[in-house]
Amino acid sequence: MRRGLATVLFSCVVVTSALAAPPAHADDTIVDAADCTAVTTHLATSTEQTVRLTGDIGSADAPCPNAIVSGTKTLDLNGHSLFAGGGGSYRAGIGVSAGNSLTVVGDAASLLSATGGLYAAGIGGYDNSEGTGGGGSVTIRGGTVVATGGESGAGIGSGFLTGGGGSPAVLITGGSVTATGGLSGAGIGGGSGMLNAGGGGTVTVSGGTVTAVGGGPKSGSTGAAGIGAGRALSAPRGAGATLVVSGGTVSATGGSGAPGIAPGLTELTQAGSVSVLGGTLSVRPGSGGPSAIGWATAKSWPDTGVSGAGVLSIPTGAKLDIPAGKSLTLAGGLVTNSGSISVEGAVAGQGTVTNDGTIATSGAGTVSDDGTGDGVHGLRVEHNNYLVASADPVVALRVYAPTLAAGGASLPALADSDDRARRWYTASGVPMTNATALSGIAGAGPATIAIHPDYTASATAPVLTASGGTTSIGLSWTAAGTAQGTLTGYRVQYRPVSEDAWTVRDLGVTTTGMLSGLSPGTYQVRVGGLIDAAAGAWSAIVTASVTGTGTADWTGPNGILAPDAVLQRGDALRFTAGGLPPDTVIALTFDDAVIASGSTDAQGMLTADTSVPAGADVGTHTLGATMTDPTGTPTRLELAITVVDIPAPTLTVRGGMRSVALEWTPVASSPDALTGYAVQYRESSATQWETVSTTDSATEIDGLSPGSYRFRVAGLVEDAVGGWSEVAEATVTGTGALAWRGPTGTLLPGATLHPGEDLALAGLGLPPGTTVTLSIHSDPVVLATATVDAAGRFDLTGRVPATTTTGTHTLVAVLTDPAGGVVVTQMPIAVAPVRPAGTPTAAPEGTPAGRAAADSGPASAATLADTGIAPATSVLALLGLLTALAGASRLTRGRPRRP
Repeated sequence: MRRGLATVLFSCVVVTSALAAPPAHADDTIVDAADCTAVTTHLATSTEQTVRLTGDIGSADAPCPNAIVSGTKTLDLNGHSLFAGGGGSYRAGIGVSAGNSLTVVGDAASLLSATGGLYAAGIGGYDNSEGTGGGGSVTIRGGTVVATGGESGAGIGSGFLTGGGGSPAVLITGGSVTATGGLSGAGIGGGSGMLNAGGGGTVTVSGGTVTAVGGGPKSGSTGAAGIGAGRALSAPRGAGATLVVSGGTVSATGGSGAPGIAPGLTELTQAGSVSVLGGTLSVRPGSGGPSAIGWATAKSWPDTGVSGAGVLSIPTGAKLDIPAGKSLTLAGGLVTNSGSISVEGAVAGQGTVTNDGTIATSGAGTVSDDGTGDGVHGLRVEHNNYLVASADPVVALRVYAPTLAAGGASLPALADSDDRARRWYTASGVPMTNATALSGIAGAGPATIAIHPDYTASATAPVLTASGGTTSIGLSWTAAGTAQGTLTGYRVQYRPVSEDAWTVRDLGVTTTGMLSGLSPGTYQVRVGGLIDAAAGAWSAIVTASVTGTGTADWTGPNGILAPDAVLQRGDALRFTAGGLPPDTVIALTFDDAVIASGSTDAQGMLTADTSVPAGADVGTHTLGATMTDPTGTPTRLELAITVVDIPAPTLTVRGGMRSVALEWTPVASSPDALTGYAVQYRESSATQWETVSTTDSATEIDGLSPGSYRFRVAGLVEDAVGGWSEVAEATVTGTGALAWRGPTGTLLPGATLHPGEDLALAGLGLPPGTTVTLSIHSDPVVLATATVDAAGRFDLTGRVPATTTTGTHTLVAVLTDPAGGVVVTQMPIAVAPVRPAGTPTAAPEGTPAGRAAADSGPASAATLADTGIAPATSVLALLGLLTALAGASRLTRGRPRRP
């Protein structure tokens, strides 16, 4: 790449540098607008003022009706969105006719979307009557602006014209602008017309990002330009456009069959102009369009040609035609060509053409010298260029043309010697003249031709092979033959595939070599024999990939090892490498001893399993990996680790209700202090361990389902796991079954008791030694206690205290098993005054107990939510099946933290 493109004048578009800011509005009066009515009213007043949005107005589905600008107005989007264009045919999204002016300001959060109706612009001319189709002055300073023309209207500019009208003036200094023309309308510039197309006016861009797309064809004609005049429908006449780009980024694309920048006509009454003084202008014709700029005829190019100092870009698939008699003059600017440039006129100057496409001359077309006589072209082409260099005298010419003569270049004259005419030859001995076809000598793609006077000896091309490594490429080749002269060595050239320039290394008389110290990537390499420092024929270009060191990780029992990881003797290790050359040999070491080795497969992968040696000393060690690629280049990776000794604890366990209590002997590790313990457990029939961690030498595993479980514990030092204890087993019993009984039978929730009456609670299926405490609340009063016997049963009786007040109370039974697990079951009751003598005991009417008594059937008890035990009808039924009543709840300790 080279810097800056000189001023480029195209017949329809200009790109300039410093532009004066447009004048501020007269009195800077600011009026707020919160709805469509306010916007259209304020814009239409004759007072010069700023209309500021105070909220989002309209939507894509429901835009505001057409707004018409009167006088000089500023529209401050103020961080909000405005959708305009609901006015129907002959109405612009925002109408700005000749003699009126609109300035749009906003920030990155602001949006103006303006869509024109039939014959109207998105922003600009708004109907087809005399004098209003031509657009006025539109300035965009910031925000996001999306302007779409209706049929025959420009995105920004003029509407449909029947007999003339003012030409628009568009100035863009910032923001993001997308302008799309309707059928036969330019993206920015003129609308279409019957006798005259809408004039393209003046389009000036000094900042921001601008995308202009011309409308498609109408009535069988071609479409319109991205920037320029509209398309005349009945006569090919109209005014041209003036484009000035001095900053920002501009993209202009024509409609079908139309150029990106042009008047939009095949004949002009006014040619217009194009200047690119700064920024970047990218131009593309529409599908089937003749050229990126103009209509590929002398008439459609400005008489002054095209010039500039900015950047003109011709994208892939686009074409720029320079007609006969016209010129593209570079004065330090830059043309980037990824499409094609066809030269019937002339390309001249000292700018830069960076070419990844094609440049061709035909007829009288020339790519010429700057005329300074210094022998160096001002035009420097970076791709497909031909460098001509000699030793007598030294000359450097850069041209892009079929021949040197077609590019205006010539080889220096050589004086005859020894009565023999001297000639120029290529390095391979082919005679060279100004008329020699350069492509035939250089071959396809980027090339450099070195030529020499009186070349008499050459070397034949070797056959080259190359193998890539991590940071180098190994080379071998067949010996080059010589028809004349003596072989003095070999020259190797190499480059990344993404670059054009070769790097050169000269070697002695050998058939092997090494390119070392390379960055990862794919390289092209070729080799040629040397005779008296002149390179002979090059070998075919071969490619080889340099991978770099790829990826490599050590993995221990707990994942990828970080530096200074802590491990135990015998811990499993895995080394995984990827992204390396196939057949890379890898040796794994513990300190200086090899513990595993292998080679990468065809995909450059290796996985090797090993372990920390059982006899490793406690302390710091080094894990190493030496990787030797096919070129013989070694790469060494090292990782420091610490080996510790963590003895196994001695574990005891005790099962309970839904929980197990664990205790173990503390252990002391070496050389680092213990950081905690890992506790693992699983059901006896399962294979997968669950793990929790703690810093204590005792813990409780809670929330277990009834059944048999196995447990083990090991010490931890950071990520290192010590020896595991012997596996211990314990049984979890669950919460068993409970049943309540009152004076008249089964005690149900809400039953009524009286002071002095007895009640009972019995249970079975509980851990022996579980203590049971029965209390009455709200003010807790202990009624009775019991201990579960060896058969897992208990039976206690309590009495409602005589001092119990009338009202609602709760019977609470707390069961605490030997493992520390706690279960609480509750029974809500009602306490009534002391029953008069002789009154039968019964539950209140409507309660479950009352209904049961009325039915004379057995009392039914609900089940505890966490037991699943079926109902029982009385305390005696515990000998068969007991249950806990509905409303019972369970309280447990917090679970230990899991790692």
